[in-house]
Amino acid sequence: MSEERLIAMIPRFTRARGRYLYDKTGRRYLDLHADDGRAILGHRPGTLTRHIKNSFEKGLLVSYPSRFTDSVLRAAQRVFPEYRYAAVYPTMPDALDAIAATRGRPVSYDDLSDPARDLACDPARDLACATARDLACDPARDLACDPARDLACVWIIRPFLERPARAEIALPLLPFPGAFAPQLVVSQTELPVGDNAPPPFLAGLRHSLSVFATLAPIEIEWPAVKTVFRQQGPYLCPVCSSEAYAAVFTRCLESGILINPRYPRPSCAASEATRAERDAYAAAVSGQKKGPNTTGEER
Repeated sequence: MSEERLIAMIPRFTRARGRYLYDKTGRRYLDLHADDGRAILGHRPGTLTRHIKNSFEKGLLVSYPSRFTDSVLRAAQRVFPEYRYAAVYPTMPDALDAIAATRGRPVSYDDLSDPARDLACDPARDLACATARDLACDPARDLACDPARDLACVWIIRPFLERPARAEIALPLLPFPGAFAPQLVVSQTELPVGDNAPPPFLAGLRHSLSVFATLAPIEIEWPAVKTVFRQQGPYLCPVCSSEAYAAVFTRCLESGILINPRYPRPSCAASEATRAERDAYAAAVSGQKKGPNTTGEER
């Protein structure tokens, strides 16, 4: 089953709270998709909404240059001091286009090395694979990789996982859910200048950087179904085939659990999950029959 068909199966949601989503009937879904990890702290993490709202109230709506850009870049250099340069782009696709300009080839999100995905990827087809022994790029070729063909030194940085060693370019997935979130890029080499992002969302990005900088390692006890997912920190990394994953996605959704529809991207375990929800997840992933989660009660 294609990624598009899995996405089409997701119900229309009317609201979100923490790691829970609610559809128009009031049914609650445990969100393990978590917007590819951007909602790993929930859909309204901390005071993110307040920071965005305060900027809106100042009338800073248009994508003109603003003080928030400089604030984000200064914060990025404090949080990621191992990188010489930082740039911020209005969206993830804009950031990928900027990286493509430096590599001399088109770049998609799934081309990037992902510490929550690489160990399960197919080395025969994915230039971004890491080895099972070392999650970092090969230090002997990191900064000398051929930009025309090799993306192995372009990495994603995820909350709660170790940062890649000596990556030439990295895209932090900060706790800022939504396709409208600007994308920060940090690099060892100078990056192209992009368009301005809307100031309210830059204010949110600046707050997300502060949150990211204070995150402490976490351990989440989660049901282990090792034939389907490998757990790394809070991330659930698919190790099954795409066909088997589609069946797992369908069973999880029927049980009120949303996992990532974009195979082989990871899902995220949720510390808020109840024992009943963890049991429902284990049953759905392993293929056992269990009654669906139909509660609509707020938490």
